[in-house]
Amino acid sequence: MRTLHWQELKQAWNFEIPVRHDNKVNMFEFNIKKDNKKTNDDDETSQGWSIQISFDMDPLGEVHSKIALLDKQVSITFWAEQQQTTETFRDHIKQLQDELLDAGLEIEQITCIQGHPPQDADEISGNIILDEKA
Repeated sequence: MRTLHWQELKQAWNFEIPVRHDNKVNMFEFNIKKDNKKTNDDDETSQGWSIQISFDMDPLGEVHSKIALLDKQVSITFWAEQQQTTETFRDHIKQLQDELLDAGLEIEQITCIQGHPPQDADEISGNIILDEKA
């Protein structure tokens, strides 16, 4: 039987932060996960993080983002419900790229998509509070 070390446990934090904008309070939802990825056949792992942020705020509408950081490599995807918000985000991608490069990060990708993020199987299983079959 293999012993599970505390370093192998998935670490995740889920929380909401209220943000006041134009006399209205909007909830920003955060999901932060520590990801250890196997980098080669020698069982070497790299530490990484993934952060998902979601909010629905006028005039932007519903916005979701996923930021993944592995070592110094970053990948960012934005999803915006409204076409205008999608275009605004796309107009600012170059500025974000420049700032990330100035911070010493390598950019794998930065994209902005109109619509909603796909439902991720990890998110579903990670949010189960009660298992009926237990």
